[in-house]
Amino acid sequence: MKLLRRLRPLRLLLLAFIGWCTAVLPAGAQSISATGTLSGRVQSETTGRYLNNARVTIKGTDLVAFTDESGSYRLARVPVGTVTVEAFYSGLEPLTAAIPVTAGKNSERDFGLTTKAPPRKNPAS
Repeated sequence: MKLLRRLRPLRLLLLAFIGWCTAVLPAGAQSISATGTLSGRVQSETTGRYLNNARVTIKGTDLVAFTDESGSYRLARVPVGTVTVEAFYSGLEPLTAAIPVTAGKNSERDFGLTTKAPPRKNPAS
């Protein structure tokens, strides 16, 4: 009988922990499903060729993808809502776009990068 009295606080603690887990874990599962994916291709507008190793990033996050040989990229776990995406390739002008992302869905966006404009010469020199 004394043993059962001593174990009562432990049982209450265990029940409180189980209740906390059931309250918190579904919220964590919802945050995982509150993401989408983003995919597309990156192409040089000048040459018409798809770019290998172009960098595609979601601004404000650490999400980064590099294109494959066919210019294709795919980003997973993209936050839901409108995100700002940047496509970059060395020697070409970076391009940004605002893209809406829906939970559990794939959003597609292709990028056509152009060459950088040469620096303007100062007419006074």
